[in-house]
Amino acid sequence: AISLAATKASCAGYSALWLDGVSNIPVIRVSLLAGDLSLLANANGVNAMYASLHLLSDAVAPCGCSTSPTTSRSPNNAGCTCISTSYDGEEHATTLVKALSGAAVPKGHVVGGLATFGGLKVQFQAGDSFRIRFKMFGASSNVSTIPIAITPHNLALAMNPGGAGVDWRGQPVLNSNGSSIYVDSIINPDGIADGVGDGCLFVNQPQAFLQGDGYDLNGLIAQSNLNATLVQPPGGSCHLIGTSGANVNGSLGLITFTNLGVDCHGSS
Repeated sequence: AISLAATKASCAGYSALWLDGVSNIPVIRVSLLAGDLSLLANANGVNAMYASLHLLSDAVAPCGCSTSPTTSRSPNNAGCTCISTSYDGEEHATTLVKALSGAAVPKGHVVGGLATFGGLKVQFQAGDSFRIRFKMFGASSNVSTIPIAITPHNLALAMNPGGAGVDWRGQPVLNSNGSSIYVDSIINPDGIADGVGDGCLFVNQPQAFLQGDGYDLNGLIAQSNLNATLVQPPGGSCHLIGTSGANVNGSLGLITFTNLGVDCHGSS
């Protein structure tokens, strides 16, 4: 049998929310147990156990990005370098690696019935439906962590809202990594607020996507969703209408709103 254990120090500050491309996964210790749940203290082996990232369906997590960026921008993204490697009869994407070396399919020595995994990093994936699985090489025995969520490095826009819903005086621009649209004196040099069609749905519905550090998460990523809110000056009477939430399109990584608009109750 295999069980998960951790020291008090490694549990301190433990979180089931981990960041794409950041080595903030706590040290995890895996114990080999006998049928009576006693530790197999005589069990030893070099690189006898390995870790891999899996979806909740138990399928190995695939690369969540492609080599082409979602939108054209300058400077261009560095691109996705996620690859797959065959190990122990499975194809493992480089979504879980050793942070320092970048080694795929992180391995651990079994010493006295214990294997310790530290310095792990998740990359090239995002979403809220993952587990890290630990498995003995060549055996069926394995154990997984609790479900974990992986947050992206950045949220960016592929399409600004517009059309009948918002009449921009000059289209808001995407910054160099595709994120953070803004409206200020640079976009609106006359300082006059643009018109908002009362009760209108956007003709161009906003479309967002997730980014890693230097690449777009535009491949097969796990389930993710996004909620929209309306920011307005104090005393504003407008609110969003339609559906304010949207889910990711798993084949493209795009999060597209379908019927979002603005209602200002007849006020300008």
